[in-house]
Amino acid sequence: MGAYIIRRILISIPVLFGITLIGFVALKLAPGDPLLSSVNPETLANLLSHPEILAAANLGSARRLFVTIPEPFEAGQVVQQARAINPSLEILARAHSDAAVEHLEKLGATLVVLGEREIAERMLERARSDLSPGNA
Repeated sequence: MGAYIIRRILISIPVLFGITLIGFVALKLAPGDPLLSSVNPETLANLLSHPEILAAANLGSARRLFVTIPEPFEAGQVVQQARAINPSLEILARAHSDAAVEHLEKLGATLVVLGEREIAERMLERARSDLSPGNA
């Protein structure tokens, strides 16, 4: 009976190792970050606006920061704190309204992109190129 138990324990060691290896490889091959995919975007935005989190990002030596948080208040907190940490930091942010653009620029964003405006400008650019004398 003792030999049977010892044999079963010894067989379980490579099985457990194999299961662990398969799980590790599956997580590494999966696209994206498993942690970020399980976190609510609003919770993540709140976490990123904390000074301790921004300090851990080493913004003091960074050259550029992309702020893609959809909520203007949380994005503004990140912009404001990042600007205080590194005044020469290039901060590129996105916004969903003219008010959000104004808010983020006032807090120190270098460039704020409004998606709807960029789409409209690109469409007009295309329409103008079709009207040029060489394309008539």
